[in-house]
Amino acid sequence: MISPEELVGRWTLILGDLKAGKTLLTAELLEDLGQRFPGEVAVLDLAPPIIQEIGGRLTLPEGLKVDYFVADVVAPHPSAGSPGEVLELARRNREAIETIFGEYSRSPKRVLVINDVSMYLQGGSPEPLLSLLEESETVLMNGYYGGSFPGCPLAEVERERMEELADRCHRVIHL
Repeated sequence: MISPEELVGRWTLILGDLKAGKTLLTAELLEDLGQRFPGEVAVLDLAPPIIQEIGGRLTLPEGLKVDYFVADVVAPHPSAGSPGEVLELARRNREAIETIFGEYSRSPKRVLVINDVSMYLQGGSPEPLLSLLEESETVLMNGYYGGSFPGCPLAEVERERMEELADRCHRVIHL
Protein backbone atom coordinates (compact mmCIF):
# COMPACT_ATOMS: atom_id res chain seq x y z
CA MET A 1 0.00 0.00 0.00
CA ILE A 2 1.11 3.53 -0.68
CA SER A 3 1.23 5.85 2.29
CA PRO A 4 0.14 9.50 2.14
CA GLU A 5 3.66 10.51 3.16
CA GLU A 6 4.90 9.18 -0.19
CA LEU A 7 2.51 11.53 -2.01
CA VAL A 8 3.10 14.79 -0.16
CA GLY A 9 4.89 17.44 -2.18
CA ARG A 10 4.85 15.34 -5.34
CA TRP A 11 2.81 14.72 -8.45
CA THR A 12 1.63 11.11 -8.58
CA LEU A 13 -0.12 9.52 -11.56
CA ILE A 14 -1.93 6.17 -11.42
CA LEU A 15 -2.24 4.53 -14.85
CA GLY A 16 -4.07 1.44 -16.03
CA ASP A 17 -6.48 -0.12 -18.46
CA LEU A 18 -10.22 -0.31 -17.91
CA LYS A 19 -11.26 -1.85 -14.59
CA ALA A 20 -7.67 -1.96 -13.30
CA GLY A 21 -8.62 -0.36 -9.96
CA LYS A 22 -7.41 3.20 -10.63
CA THR A 23 -10.44 4.92 -9.13
CA LEU A 24 -10.55 2.59 -6.13
CA LEU A 25 -6.88 3.22 -5.28
CA THR A 26 -7.40 6.95 -5.78
CA ALA A 27 -10.38 6.91 -3.40
CA GLU A 28 -8.34 5.09 -0.74
CA LEU A 29 -5.48 7.57 -1.03
CA LEU A 30 -7.92 10.50 -1.09
CA GLU A 31 -9.34 9.38 2.24
CA ASP A 32 -5.84 9.32 3.75
CA LEU A 33 -4.94 12.72 2.29
CA GLY A 34 -8.26 14.21 3.41
CA GLN A 35 -7.66 13.08 6.98
CA ARG A 36 -4.10 14.36 6.96
CA PHE A 37 -5.00 17.72 5.35
CA PRO A 38 -8.61 18.51 6.41
CA GLY A 39 -10.07 21.38 4.40
CA GLU A 40 -6.98 21.55 2.18
CA VAL A 41 -8.02 19.04 -0.50
CA ALA A 42 -9.88 19.53 -3.76
CA VAL A 43 -11.15 16.84 -6.12
CA LEU A 44 -11.73 17.35 -9.83
CA ASP A 45 -13.82 14.41 -10.95
CA LEU A 46 -13.47 14.26 -14.73
CA ALA A 47 -14.90 10.76 -15.09
CA PRO A 48 -18.10 10.20 -17.00
CA PRO A 49 -21.00 8.33 -15.47
CA ILE A 50 -20.69 4.60 -16.04
CA ILE A 51 -21.68 3.49 -19.55
CA GLN A 52 -21.09 -0.05 -20.81
CA GLU A 53 -18.99 -0.65 -17.68
CA ILE A 54 -16.66 2.26 -18.61
CA GLY A 55 -16.10 5.28 -16.41
CA GLY A 56 -17.24 5.96 -12.92
CA ARG A 57 -16.91 8.83 -10.54
CA LEU A 58 -15.18 8.73 -7.19
CA THR A 59 -17.21 7.81 -4.16
CA LEU A 60 -16.21 10.23 -1.44
CA PRO A 61 -15.86 8.79 2.04
CA GLU A 62 -18.56 9.99 4.40
CA GLY A 63 -17.56 13.01 6.42
CA LEU A 64 -14.51 13.84 4.29
CA LYS A 65 -14.25 17.60 3.86
CA VAL A 66 -13.01 18.36 0.34
CA ASP A 67 -13.91 20.80 -2.41
CA TYR A 68 -15.53 18.57 -5.04
CA PHE A 69 -15.90 19.60 -8.68
CA VAL A 70 -17.64 17.37 -11.23
CA ALA A 71 -17.28 17.74 -14.98
CA ASP A 72 -20.35 17.12 -17.12
CA VAL A 73 -18.69 14.77 -19.62
CA VAL A 74 -19.57 11.80 -21.81
CA ALA A 75 -17.31 8.82 -22.53
CA PRO A 76 -16.51 9.30 -26.24
CA HIS A 77 -15.34 5.76 -26.93
CA PRO A 78 -18.59 3.88 -26.23
CA SER A 79 -20.99 6.80 -26.81
CA ALA A 80 -20.12 7.93 -30.32
CA GLY A 81 -21.48 6.47 -33.53
CA SER A 82 -18.70 7.69 -35.83
CA PRO A 83 -15.07 8.87 -35.67
CA GLY A 84 -16.24 12.46 -36.20
CA GLU A 85 -18.64 12.18 -33.29
CA VAL A 86 -15.85 10.80 -31.06
CA LEU A 87 -13.77 13.91 -31.78
CA GLU A 88 -16.75 16.23 -31.20
CA LEU A 89 -17.49 14.62 -27.83
CA ALA A 90 -13.84 14.99 -26.84
CA ARG A 91 -13.99 18.70 -27.77
CA ARG A 92 -17.15 19.22 -25.70
CA ASN A 93 -15.63 17.34 -22.78
CA ARG A 94 -12.53 19.55 -22.93
CA GLU A 95 -14.70 22.67 -22.73
CA ALA A 96 -16.67 21.30 -19.75
CA ILE A 97 -13.47 20.32 -17.96
CA GLU A 98 -11.81 23.68 -18.60
CA THR A 99 -14.81 25.29 -16.89
CA ILE A 100 -14.10 23.42 -13.67
CA PHE A 101 -10.36 24.14 -14.07
CA GLY A 102 -11.33 27.81 -13.89
CA GLU A 103 -13.55 27.26 -10.85
CA TYR A 104 -10.76 25.42 -9.05
CA SER A 105 -8.16 28.07 -9.93
CA ARG A 106 -10.18 30.73 -8.10
CA SER A 107 -9.39 28.97 -4.80
CA PRO A 108 -6.72 26.28 -5.23
CA LYS A 109 -5.96 23.89 -2.40
CA ARG A 110 -2.75 22.43 -1.03
CA VAL A 111 -3.76 18.97 -2.32
CA LEU A 112 -5.38 18.33 -5.71
CA VAL A 113 -6.87 14.97 -6.69
CA ILE A 114 -8.00 14.40 -10.28
CA ASN A 115 -10.08 11.37 -11.23
CA ASP A 116 -9.75 10.32 -14.89
CA VAL A 117 -7.35 13.00 -16.12
CA SER A 118 -7.20 11.19 -19.48
CA MET A 119 -10.70 12.51 -20.25
CA TYR A 120 -9.20 15.98 -20.53
CA LEU A 121 -6.20 14.87 -22.55
CA GLN A 122 -8.42 13.26 -25.19
CA GLY A 123 -9.34 16.72 -26.43
CA GLY A 124 -7.03 19.14 -24.65
CA SER A 125 -3.40 20.11 -24.77
CA PRO A 126 -1.39 19.16 -21.69
CA GLU A 127 -0.28 22.78 -21.12
CA PRO A 128 -3.45 24.13 -19.38
CA LEU A 129 -3.49 21.01 -17.21
CA LEU A 130 0.18 21.40 -16.27
CA SER A 131 -0.42 25.04 -15.34
CA LEU A 132 -3.32 23.96 -13.12
CA LEU A 133 -1.20 21.33 -11.38
CA GLU A 134 1.40 23.96 -10.49
CA GLU A 135 -1.19 25.60 -8.21
CA SER A 136 -1.04 22.74 -5.69
CA GLU A 137 1.76 21.34 -3.57
CA THR A 138 0.56 17.75 -3.84
CA VAL A 139 -1.20 16.22 -6.84
CA LEU A 140 -2.73 12.75 -7.15
CA MET A 141 -4.25 11.78 -10.50
CA ASN A 142 -5.43 8.69 -12.30
CA GLY A 143 -6.12 8.04 -15.94
CA TYR A 144 -6.71 5.48 -18.63
CA TYR A 145 -3.63 4.01 -20.27
CA GLY A 146 -4.41 0.81 -22.06
CA GLY A 147 -5.32 -0.86 -25.29
CA SER A 148 -9.07 -1.33 -25.02
CA PHE A 149 -9.98 0.97 -27.94
CA PRO A 150 -8.00 -0.10 -31.01
CA GLY A 151 -8.75 1.98 -34.09
CA CYS A 152 -10.35 4.82 -32.10
CA PRO A 153 -9.22 8.21 -33.41
CA LEU A 154 -8.51 9.42 -29.87
CA ALA A 155 -6.52 6.42 -28.69
CA GLU A 156 -3.10 7.41 -30.04
CA VAL A 157 -3.39 11.09 -29.07
CA GLU A 158 -4.66 10.20 -25.60
CA ARG A 159 -1.79 7.74 -25.09
CA GLU A 160 0.86 10.26 -26.22
CA ARG A 161 -0.55 12.97 -23.95
CA MET A 162 -0.73 10.58 -20.98
CA GLU A 163 2.92 9.67 -21.58
CA GLU A 164 3.82 13.37 -21.67
CA LEU A 165 1.99 13.89 -18.37
CA ALA A 166 3.68 10.83 -16.85
CA ASP A 167 7.08 12.25 -17.80
CA ARG A 168 6.29 15.35 -15.71
CA CYS A 169 5.21 13.39 -12.62
CA HIS A 170 7.45 12.44 -9.72
CA ARG A 171 5.83 9.03 -9.43
CA VAL A 172 3.87 6.85 -11.85
CA ILE A 173 2.00 3.78 -10.63
CA HIS A 174 1.02 1.25 -13.29
CA LEU A 175 -1.89 -1.03 -12.39
